[in-house]
Amino acid sequence: MRAVLGGFAVAALLLAMPAGAYPPHTCGRVTSSGTAYIVRTHGPTCGTALRGVRTFLAHHRSISGFRCRSYQGAVPAYCKDRKRKFQYFFANPA
Repeated sequence: MRAVLGGFAVAALLLAMPAGAYPPHTCGRVTSSGTAYIVRTHGPTCGTALRGVRTFLAHHRSISGFRCRSYQGAVPAYCKDRKRKFQYFFANPA
């Protein structure tokens, strides 16, 4: 129960991050191990976001120029640009 609450708290913080004047753009779905995820990006192209989420979910490796982390079930993939502070993409369960 504590892990679920912690996951929701982290998700709320990630979604509430100051990221400029526009919200993240929804890019589409990615399926991994029978689970569907919605991919959203703020800055990088949708192609980069989809490729980065697929790579991280399958191999737990970040694509070039990004640092990826997993926040349990609420946000299984969150990747941010190493150089530009507010450039990121993430996946949420559908």
